[in-house]
Amino acid sequence: MSTSELIPFPTDAELFAFCAHPPEECILCNAPYGNKVIRISSQAVVKFGVGVTRIEAENQSKVYELVDHRIVRIPKVHRFINDNENRGYIIMDFVDGEVLEELEEPQRIATIAYILDHLASFNRTVPGPVAGGSPYGLLFFPDEGEAPFNTVEELEYWWNHRLLPGETAAELQGIELVLCHLDVAPRNIIWKEGEAPCLIDWASTGYYPRLFEFCVQSIVEDRDGRFHILLLNAMTELRSLEARQIKPVLQAWSNMQRYHFTPTWSKITALQPASGT
Repeated sequence: MSTSELIPFPTDAELFAFCAHPPEECILCNAPYGNKVIRISSQAVVKFGVGVTRIEAENQSKVYELVDHRIVRIPKVHRFINDNENRGYIIMDFVDGEVLEELEEPQRIATIAYILDHLASFNRTVPGPVAGGSPYGLLFFPDEGEAPFNTVEELEYWWNHRLLPGETAAELQGIELVLCHLDVAPRNIIWKEGEAPCLIDWASTGYYPRLFEFCVQSIVEDRDGRFHILLLNAMTELRSLEARQIKPVLQAWSNMQRYHFTPTWSKITALQPASGT
């Protein structure tokens, strides 16, 4: 298929205009205050919004090249662009299938756990997003984007900086950094009979200790019915040392939701209550 057939807009301005007022039948996802997904041809969609970044597009492209597509499908990214209002646009393959609102069937849960094992077979010595840059996503919110990590020691310090006096420190040095998705949820999985599941939304993905995948699932375990609890139970068990780090990381994450911490790299440990708490 030619580029003009895949992306039937001669100019970026025409694409932006189409996305601003798309036909109802082309809207695949239209969160009121979030990113949107619009079908722009028989073979392509565009994901766009203020929260859509070049790093997400590059993450997805790099993971697409890594994985075995017999195990997990990923939409191929064709292009990333920005408009003058700082909205990002990722043009990628359209993937046919359905998203299941209720996802509790044991075989499907086991399939997702196997996909996470497959991702974890890829490793790197430097923590952070696949495409480089600062960490992003729920696990690092609201302090995401503060600074990129160059070493596991810096990653460990970042988490321990968010613990209060007397709370047990995390020990991340010596734990392997593996590819983690960090946003596995029913809304991000497309199913089609006879094909591998398609995993979407790679904004949070990066190389981190595998325990981070467990932490995210624990944070959201009360959402999406029983999916996250079932997935936690199906995921390959962590080694003892790594499993013990879940508690301090989750404690640090909980602290982040309650307090404003000074910038990590300043090595100042003072904190102040967040507004409204």
